[in-house]
Amino acid sequence: MPYTRITATAFGKAAIDYALGGKEGKGHNNNEKRNLFVTTVGMFPNQPPSYADQMNEYWKLASSRNKNQVRRIVISFSEQELDPKDPNSALIAGEISREFAEKYYPNRQALICVQNDGEGGKLHCHVIVNNVSMTDFKGCSDEQTKFTYIAKGADEIAKKYIDVDMDYKDIFDNKTSQIKLSKDKVSRHVRRMRQENQEAIKNGEDAPHYIWEDDLKSRIKLAMNEATSRDDFFSKLKDRGVTIVRNGTLKRHGEYFTYSMQDASKIKSEDEIPKGKRKIRSDKLGGDYMPKALDEKIAEKQNDNQASAYYDESEVISDAPVISESEKKELEEEANKFNDWVYENGYAYLSDDGEFDLDAYERAQEAYKVFLSHPQANVPETRSGLHTDVLEPVKAHRKATTSKMADKASESTYQKSYQQKLIDKINHDVEQMNMPLDILPDDEEDYGI
Repeated sequence: MPYTRITATAFGKAAIDYALGGKEGKGHNNNEKRNLFVTTVGMFPNQPPSYADQMNEYWKLASSRNKNQVRRIVISFSEQELDPKDPNSALIAGEISREFAEKYYPNRQALICVQNDGEGGKLHCHVIVNNVSMTDFKGCSDEQTKFTYIAKGADEIAKKYIDVDMDYKDIFDNKTSQIKLSKDKVSRHVRRMRQENQEAIKNGEDAPHYIWEDDLKSRIKLAMNEATSRDDFFSKLKDRGVTIVRNGTLKRHGEYFTYSMQDASKIKSEDEIPKGKRKIRSDKLGGDYMPKALDEKIAEKQNDNQASAYYDESEVISDAPVISESEKKELEEEANKFNDWVYENGYAYLSDDGEFDLDAYERAQEAYKVFLSHPQANVPETRSGLHTDVLEPVKAHRKATTSKMADKASESTYQKSYQQKLIDKINHDVEQMNMPLDILPDDEEDYGI
């Protein structure tokens, strides 16, 4: 969206003369002319009567309570939005500003001056709006004097003609009905000093300017990154030569700090930046330096610390049972024996896709325990549950097919997957079933085999 700002003045003629470039009409930064072109709303060209004289006809009809004669609005475009080198860009900028004045300040005279004489050479328009209406002679409404009003309006009109860098909704906070504070604000004065420093360094010279605002920002960020509380932040700031001399609340941005740079070691002379001038409110530096940003940083650290404590690996491991190497070896041998027995007797508790069947595993373990107690018996598989006197035929529960048992290569792979499952399972075995030997069959024929 275009950059915008609005101010008011009781000296309408002086505001118009400034926008036109005075008597000679020369621009800033050694530009031969102030304006690329001028357009108006509700006025004739600038010849007798002049623009100021035409507005004065309505200034004379204003209420005595209306102290301001004009509203001064600036609408500026980035190089990505409008290319200053393209002659059509100036026409587009003028049309955007003219349509903006007509829609958002209806029934009011307006002077639009299209310029590119700033330091960056960007296209911008000075829109001088008469603060006295041509219909009822009243001043601008309260809404028409607000920055949010012109920012939203300029964004809406600009989108009809160009692709804007940023949408108005991205910088407008619906909760507070205010423009969001940019994270890192940089004044034109600081930007100019930065550029001069960069040019000097590029030419192999020392930087001519000490930018105390940049130095202050660096110290604030370091203190914020280390602080664990507000008091800790104040202490760390003081260690870095910065104090907070005031904190209060702003209607637009909420709570703020006023920082004071006490360390003057980098200042070449006290006359360059007097001590009284080394104070600045946090909202002037940007959102990253506000109390809200500090509180968010502290809360983030506290959450990280809590998460680290919760997931302390050493504590989790210390609660687990320690298994010696010899015990581990015994478990593996026992698992291998059980695995071999499972294959020999056709029990299966892994599905074809490798899923582990706990019920089938428990039935195999029950049968294996009976086998260990009575190795000579041809042990059938048993039902899980209380009715252990009802036994199922072995063949009814054998899932391994004849082809699988015959295929040695497949059997080897299948066996390894069992072993891995069993080694993990042994430590957390199910409760053993106490099965009396007297219920075992004397003959397999009793079970239809």
